[in-house]
Amino acid sequence: MAVSTSKKEALNTQLKSTRWSKNSQILFGATLIATCLTWLLSQSAISRFTYDLLSLVAPADGAESSVVILKIDEATLEALPAPWPWPREYYGEMVYLLDELGASQIGFDIQFIDPRDSEGDDYFAQAISDVGNIVLASDMVERNTEFFVGMMALEPLSLFTDAGAKAGLVGVDRDVDGVIRTAPMYDKTFSSVLAGHTKPLESGMKRLIRYQGGAETIDTISLMQLFIEDGVKKEQIAGKTVLVGWGTKGVVDSAGGQVDQFPSPWTRWDGLTMPGVEVHATLIDNYKKNSWLHEFPAWLELLSILITVSASVIPMIKFRPIWSFAMPLVFVSVSLGCSLLLWQIGYFFNALLAAPIVLVAYITASLLAYRTEGKQKRQLKNAFGQYLSPDMVSNLVADPSQLKLGGETRDMTIMFCDIRGFTAISEALKDKPLKLTEVINRLLTGLSTDILATGGTIDKYMGDCIMAFWNAPLQQSDHAARATSSAESMLNHIDGINDELIRDGLASEPFRVGIGVGSGICVVGNMGSEQRFDYTVLGDVVNTVSRLEGMTKQYGVGALLTGQTVESLVEPEQEKLLEIDWVQMKGKSEATTVYALFRKPLTNQEQANVEAMLEAYRAGDFQRSIKELQHLRESEQLGNYAKVMEERAKWLVNNPPLEKWDGIFRATQK
Repeated sequence: MAVSTSKKEALNTQLKSTRWSKNSQILFGATLIATCLTWLLSQSAISRFTYDLLSLVAPADGAESSVVILKIDEATLEALPAPWPWPREYYGEMVYLLDELGASQIGFDIQFIDPRDSEGDDYFAQAISDVGNIVLASDMVERNTEFFVGMMALEPLSLFTDAGAKAGLVGVDRDVDGVIRTAPMYDKTFSSVLAGHTKPLESGMKRLIRYQGGAETIDTISLMQLFIEDGVKKEQIAGKTVLVGWGTKGVVDSAGGQVDQFPSPWTRWDGLTMPGVEVHATLIDNYKKNSWLHEFPAWLELLSILITVSASVIPMIKFRPIWSFAMPLVFVSVSLGCSLLLWQIGYFFNALLAAPIVLVAYITASLLAYRTEGKQKRQLKNAFGQYLSPDMVSNLVADPSQLKLGGETRDMTIMFCDIRGFTAISEALKDKPLKLTEVINRLLTGLSTDILATGGTIDKYMGDCIMAFWNAPLQQSDHAARATSSAESMLNHIDGINDELIRDGLASEPFRVGIGVGSGICVVGNMGSEQRFDYTVLGDVVNTVSRLEGMTKQYGVGALLTGQTVESLVEPEQEKLLEIDWVQMKGKSEATTVYALFRKPLTNQEQANVEAMLEAYRAGDFQRSIKELQHLRESEQLGNYAKVMEERAKWLVNNPPLEKWDGIFRATQK
């Protein structure tokens, strides 16, 4: 594989500069749009989610709470003899009982706006007058009649207020999801009156509620217990503010006509609602402890979000999937940690507002990287996939740093494949170069397919010859078996290629292949100069295999393998492999054991004849070897080999070796 590194690096530098300049503009543009849309459209929703999450993670401390709730539950409604609405003597009795238990003040989250039985009303009013510190619920309702349009106050009966009861508005401000997160902005609310907080809130001063937990986190007792002797202990009530209100799921408020249950910050997580009376208890606790949460000015929150987003987007400019995701995650996590610390000291910071913006930025950066880097990688695969194995292409795409000079030592299997008969057709088609090109392309394409299918790497094409290797660039422990399988496929595949060429009029005679395969230690890597280099192999085995491929014509077989390759096969096909000679290549001091690979299995008799022939031949009994070879003259696959070896044996009979015979054939040509 040839690569001009100087041109490649210059081109890559230019492309990257242009690409990232354009991509960074798109990235920051998308981030800016996401920031604007998030701030304008999603800020409230994300703020609510962040508030609920922080409430779950860091709820308010419920220790030393001075509020206890007496809830009107299903058990209470069933236990009391009178049906709802109860006679007001019941409420008077509640006041006296709670006073005996030491309650500091009592708040009824129930509206008493209509007169009932005068005796009962008088008894309740007398209890209010005797005990004191009673707060009753009032409310504002919208009225739209023929004579009046606007808000109307629903105050408790003057009988009760004249007796000393105070009135407090029980209305609350709910967000779009129904959760009560902020304290009411108006004066004389039910909770503020009970908390003794009479100073009105400053105009526009928003206070967020700190909840202690979900439903019934604040001390809650069934109202029925109050009417049971010793049902409520004095230590549960003494010195505390007692709230009486609804705790059922289905009973409606007699005045408002609404179920007195509200979603809380915990509803998002547990699906449960909170009684309205507990919301008031939470507000009282916030008033008394001054544990409100304060929001930052909008400009300061926006500035902090922009800083977080900018710091998160910078790692995405040069996109790396893990790094570009990890760094923004760290920044958002740090921001969320700061939000948690601020929450604990009484400030609410919407840290998660940056999260969707960063997510949009990451998705944008991913798409840009896919469009640019992915496109280049696909082009690289398409270009080099014609010459290298798919594994090697993928390896280079994943790690381009491999495109550098240098190599490593590996045990590899090398193949040389030459097309027999191509020289003749080249001469016949010398005046038709396009036709000759089509012939060679078809031949090399078909044979290359067999190499690539077994994970081989095509080193180079040399005219009508292919050089390939296995076990590089990726490790292949079974490289000898892969190369042998490829050689066998090529011997069989050539017939199909010949049929197509003859059918299309591109050849009149079938082509044959000569294949040499050998294994050994090689150096593999990028060899050449700084201006141009090839990914190739160097080693003695390369020269051996090149000569072995040339000997296929001499022995009259399609493929020859070295002994080291055959020994590396875990499960060799014995019926297709046969040892045929010992050969000492020209210029080499040691002999190579040579095996032939056949397309079809040999018979046991054919193998036995060759083994007997070699035994006699190597022992110097050339006459007996000739006799064994005569049995193979008519063999379809061994006929040519038998003819070659018979001629050699006859020559040795007439020209006996002068030195001691060792059975090694010494090649005189490369």
